[in-house]
Amino acid sequence: MAGGSTERRSPSASRKELERWWTAMGEHKELGASWWRLAITALMAAALARVCIPGSSPTVDVQVQQGVLQGALRSTYHDGIPYFSFQGVPYARPPVGDLRFRAPQPPVPWEGVRPATEEGHMCVQPHTEIYWMPPEVHKMRLPTTWRRAWNIVSSLPRLGAQILRFWAQQEDCLYLNVYTKRMSPEPAAPHFGCDSEDPGSPGCKDKLSPVLVFIHGGAFYSGTANSHIYGPDFLLREDVVLVTVQYRLGAIGEA
Repeated sequence: MAGGSTERRSPSASRKELERWWTAMGEHKELGASWWRLAITALMAAALARVCIPGSSPTVDVQVQQGVLQGALRSTYHDGIPYFSFQGVPYARPPVGDLRFRAPQPPVPWEGVRPATEEGHMCVQPHTEIYWMPPEVHKMRLPTTWRRAWNIVSSLPRLGAQILRFWAQQEDCLYLNVYTKRMSPEPAAPHFGCDSEDPGSPGCKDKLSPVLVFIHGGAFYSGTANSHIYGPDFLLREDVVLVTVQYRLGAIGEA
């Protein structure tokens, strides 16, 4: 055709490039190993799901300013330390509609008992790149069909994770989680300086636990406070009350 040119590739040239691609993939041993680790981890998680995640846990009710919360009694994975868990507790009204770019407003009281046994939704955040190609493969002049095939295969694990994250994201995400090993202050003991004749002395005050408020990182555009990343299993080895907080991210959070 006049005014243009068409590059023709011989079958032998395409075959040589394919052989180079296959050799490069063989040299990328860590890629194959990571795929095997991913597959084994997924199978183990599916097989042990019913064992590690009980169908139901004993519940506990607590009165807060907005109403009654129903939490759950759970235990740490490694040490089996029992603790009380209150998840998905709203600390502000859902920031949607007219409240999207406004400061957080006080939460609305509720009637009856509000379940607090499941974590709130993740805040809306951008998706990460799901394709990945080794530098050796990227530099090759592979046919378009082979590049598309590579993108499809390499994206499957990350695509599945992104779909799950997308389903878990909502603008209604201003929730916090509270984890504690006890529901009431520890009574003061006389041998710790409490004078029974003077109940108002400092030694007679009930012992309160320190409160640790954890705000997750993520450069203000990604992250979550949920327990699959920031759970209480390590910190509750100490006598603390752990609070993890979610906040709006990206343009919605910085407006």
